[in-house]
Amino acid sequence: MRLLFIDRFNLKYSSNSSFRIQVKAQSFLKNEYQNYVIKDAHPFPPKQLKKGENYYFLWPWHNLHARGITRFEVTYMFDLYIKKTPFSKNLTINQLPITAKKKYTFPTRYWPTKHPYILSVVAELKKQLQIKEAFVLTVVNAVWNFVNQRIKYREHLQERLGALRALKEQYGDCDEFTDLFITLLRAFNIPCRRITGYYIKNAHSVEPHAWAEVLFLDNEKNEVWIPFDAALNHWGYYNGRYLLKKIESTVAERHDVVYNIKSKNTVNAEIILLDPEIHVQNTSI
Repeated sequence: MRLLFIDRFNLKYSSNSSFRIQVKAQSFLKNEYQNYVIKDAHPFPPKQLKKGENYYFLWPWHNLHARGITRFEVTYMFDLYIKKTPFSKNLTINQLPITAKKKYTFPTRYWPTKHPYILSVVAELKKQLQIKEAFVLTVVNAVWNFVNQRIKYREHLQERLGALRALKEQYGDCDEFTDLFITLLRAFNIPCRRITGYYIKNAHSVEPHAWAEVLFLDNEKNEVWIPFDAALNHWGYYNGRYLLKKIESTVAERHDVVYNIKSKNTVNAEIILLDPEIHVQNTSI
């Protein structure tokens, strides 16, 4: 599928004099599921950088007047692909790479893997599984079922609850489904990470979304990340409706837009995120 996607935000600012500002914004990922070219950008073309697992746009230092609103906008032309990545269904937790376990299993603010309540759930799931050497897919299925049975879907919460509150209050949107899913798998010592981006509802509408990716190995022992979207009940492959923007592995939340200011006077600045605009170029969706 091919689509035009316009990502945008406003920078609102006020000061007693002109000042210099540098703006960095999250860009979309590039991989075998999605590719894109930049068709246009405002207020002027930024540099695209890659840091770690993610991509960014950097608008270099430039001058702004004392007060006003500046629109930042990037227009992408996406090609989305449906691709099913083969992975070993007989992989055990012990066979997963140690380096990946160190990077993708530790606790964070929203993923409290060492909390007694989380550990009690893991102990109960282990008891139900009744196996000495757990297969990754078996554990993932057990956690998937637990999350979907425990959490009731509630759209558009005003705050991100995190795994522990979601477990106690038993409701949430895609954030809570994903956070609880990730937390329990990490407590099982299975590497996983959070992906944020957009889900394409139809040819004219997208909505912000979050889901998980779990680490498996393919038949040649290569690491492969497999998507698991507990909120929308889809897993195993990308189906052409997901736009992948950000990987959250070691930090459970990152700001999409940050800025630095150089000024002798106080500058009040605010980032206002705007709804994206989408134009599907074919009728395959």
